[in-house]
Amino acid sequence: MKEKIYLILIIIMVIPIQARDRKFEKLYSRINLGKPKPLAEASSFLIEPGKKIDFYHANNLVDGSLSSSWCTNINKGIGEILYIPFHNTFTESYNDSKKNHTITIRISNGYGGSVELFQKNNRAKKMTLEVFELAFTDTLDIGEETFPNYPRKIIEGPILNSTHEIEFEDNPFSRDIDIPIKLKIMPKERINQFASPDLFLKFTILDIYPGSTFNDLCIAEMAVYGEKITLPNPLSPGK
Repeated sequence: MKEKIYLILIIIMVIPIQARDRKFEKLYSRINLGKPKPLAEASSFLIEPGKKIDFYHANNLVDGSLSSSWCTNINKGIGEILYIPFHNTFTESYNDSKKNHTITIRISNGYGGSVELFQKNNRAKKMTLEVFELAFTDTLDIGEETFPNYPRKIIEGPILNSTHEIEFEDNPFSRDIDIPIKLKIMPKERINQFASPDLFLKFTILDIYPGSTFNDLCIAEMAVYGEKITLPNPLSPGK
C-alpha cells in the first residue's frame, strides 16, 4: 500500500514538471527555430473588420517590411507580451564560451510606412526585457552513434539570466539598443562538450506614447541579434 502511495506522489510531482518543459520547448521551437524562418508571438493582436484576421499579427514584427505592423487594442498595449526571435551568433561550446556578450535590439517603433499613422497610433515607450538562458545541442546520441541535424534538444534551462527596463525614443526611425549580457555558465556535469548557449527573450510593455487619434499600439519591426550589429541601418535618420 505504501509503495502505491509513493508511486502516486512521484507521478503527481513529475507530471507538472514534464508538462511545463514541453510547453516551453514548443514555444522556444516556434520562436527561435521557426521554419522556414523564426516567428514572433504576442499576447494579443488587433482584428479589424474587413481585413484578414492576421493582418496585424505579431509575425509582422519580423517580416522585414515597414509596410506591415503588429498592432493591439488591449489596454492601449500596456501589459502586452512579445516573444521576439533571438538571432544567435554564439559559436563556442558552453565549456569554452566567454561570459560577457552584447545583444542588440533593433526596433522600428509605431505604425510603419506612414508618418501620419505613426502619429495617430500609440507607440511603445518602455518595456521590460526578461532574458532566459538555456543550453542546447543539435545532435542526438543513440548508443555509440551520434546523429546530426536532429531537432534541437534543450539539455539545461531555461533559467532567468537577467531583467532589463528599456525606454524607446518616440520617432519612426529604426534604432539600435545594446544590452550587456553575462552568461551564467552552466555546470559542466550537466552539459557535454557539444552544448551551446542560447537566449530566449520575453518583452512586456510597461508604458506608451499616446496616439493622436487611436488607442491601438503598433510596432513595425523588432529584431534581436547576438552580437553588436555591424551592418548599415538603412532606416536611420538621414538615410
